Amino acid sequence: MVDSVAGERERAMTTPACWKQSSIGSPLEGRWKRSVLGDDSSSGPLGSDGHVLLLPASESERRARVVEWVRRGLERSEKVIYAEFDAGSAQPWLSNALGESGVDITAPGARGRLVVLPPAEFYAPGEQVDVVERALGEGYPAVRVAAEVSTASGRLAEGTYQAYEREVEKLCRTRPVSALCQYDRKATLGSQLAEAAAIHYDGVRDTLLQTSATVNGVALAGQVDASNARLLDAALRVAAASCAASLELDVAGLAFLDAAGCRVLLRVADELRARRARLVVVSPQPPVVRTLSVLELDRVPHIEVRERGPGP
Repeated sequence: MVDSVAGERERAMTTPACWKQSSIGSPLEGRWKRSVLGDDSSSGPLGSDGHVLLLPASESERRARVVEWVRRGLERSEKVIYAEFDAGSAQPWLSNALGESGVDITAPGARGRLVVLPPAEFYAPGEQVDVVERALGEGYPAVRVAAEVSTASGRLAEGTYQAYEREVEKLCRTRPVSALCQYDRKATLGSQLAEAAAIHYDGVRDTLLQTSATVNGVALAGQVDASNARLLDAALRVAAASCAASLELDVAGLAFLDAAGCRVLLRVADELRARRARLVVVSPQPPVVRTLSVLELDRVPHIEVRERGPGP
């Protein structure tokens, strides 16, 4: 159905050029800043920000997102553990950037809350659990851990990083822990991208797309186009497999959806139909409503499009 859309319709759904830039300076800049890497409405289990997959388009964007995520933890009096190849050089850029954002890590009461570790120590067997338990035992309300995937090179056996990610996922689900996993967007392709998105399906932070957990499914914010459709596909397939009944997709925060994104929704809906379930698309904005209508997804029997009903 979607693949047969006429060229005119396809062109109508193409992302405007001004939207294909970094979220810094894009039309969604304000929305991203309000929801950057988790907020009170998109928190994970136990009030944490959960297990987050960061896919920045540039080093400057990565640093900006890391600073915001660390600052949020420090402002909430959480313990923050950050891994860096050269722990001695990481502290200055991170502390300076935090200072510029109004956070003084040298102030009384703030000392000891931010710890930068070398990879050898960060990835030591059992270290993650030990660090978390020690911090909670010291009275911190929650713990944050963050690292670039590249820091695991030479520290974890080849092919075991995803097993490590699953251990971190378990920590984030069972303890007041948040984890920020920083992947190189240009180098994370194919099966690696699919695996990363699957593990972090409700914590994706792409330059244009954000996912977060809801009571009955997943919420999307930002924009979906051909650049991140595969990422969305991997995340929603896991969400669909995990839901007991129909999957509710809250798209109130989604400003743009193109034909590639619609194909993802149709594939996921087909998988749900095989289990006698359906995909429920909730609270779409007018541009998304138009896309769904033009591509006739609103006529697919196993896809329901509706506004959010009354409730808390």
